[in-house]
Parts: sequence; structure tokens; C-alpha cells
Amino acid sequence: MQSILSKNQKISYKYNIIGKLECGIILKGHEVRAIKSKNVNISHGYIIFRKMEMFLIGVKIKSIPTASDLANRPIKIIAHKKEILKIHNKYIEKGISIVPAKIIQKNNFIKVVISWVKVKKDFAHKNIMQDSSIKLKISRIVKRSIYRSTQCKSIN
Repeated sequence: MQSILSKNQKISYKYNIIGKLECGIILKGHEVRAIKSKNVNISHGYIIFRKMEMFLIGVKIKSIPTASDLANRPIKIIAHKKEILKIHNKYIEKGISIVPAKIIQKNNFIKVVISWVKVKKDFAHKNIMQDSSIKLKISRIVKRSIYRSTQCKSIN
């Protein structure tokens, strides 16, 4: 059973997603409680490599009041060595970033789904906005024409 604890809403708007991978993370007790109560924000998070180990940086965990640890510490990501090498090779490529897509709870374990992405260009954002506004206008016109045609039939 899988439940989403936190999701990066901006990822599909800002980036072109190339690939995804589900990994484990090492957390402290108060962080687990905070994440399970959905007091976490991963929208500014990113992944870095130190000595062929992955770390999650920039994740805001709103700690419970009794905890005294820092909430913005680097969180170690656990994965198989082959997966780490694969991600590291993507990380080395120019223009590729690695960001957390969502934090999930699967079989009572907290995991992070990481994505390797390319940043969308500004003109791509404009094209997406224009496409969506055109689709919205077309759907409105179709809706109006259907509504008017049903009104005309009911009057006659």
C-alpha cells in the first residue's frame, strides 16, 4: 500500500521529466513523525552527490515543538550502487538536474521518488500557456454551441 505524503507541484511546470527512481531515505524519529503528519515541503529540494552518496538538500521539515534538531539537515538517500551510478552519470550531463518528485509511505517505510529533469525554456512556458488557453476557449465555444442547440430544440 502506498500513500503520498508530499508532492512537488512545480516539477511538471518547471521541468521536462526524463526519468524517475524510488529510493529510501535515512530519517530521525521526529522527522518521521513530522513527515507522516505531512509537515514537509519538498518544492525547493534538490539532490547532490558527496563521495558517490546521494543527499537530499533544501527540504523543509516542520519539526514538532519537542524536537531540538535542525530541520534543514542533509538527508541521505539509500539506493543500490548500480542505481546511484546511473543517476550520477545523468547528474554529470550538462543541463540535467535531480529533484525530489514526491515523498511516499510504502509498506510502512518512507521513501522519496527522485526525478532527473531538464529545465524548460521560457518560450516553452509561453507555448504551454497559449496551448492551454486555446484549448479552454475551444471547450467554451463547444459548450456554448451545445447549450444553445439544446435550447433551440426545446423552444420549437
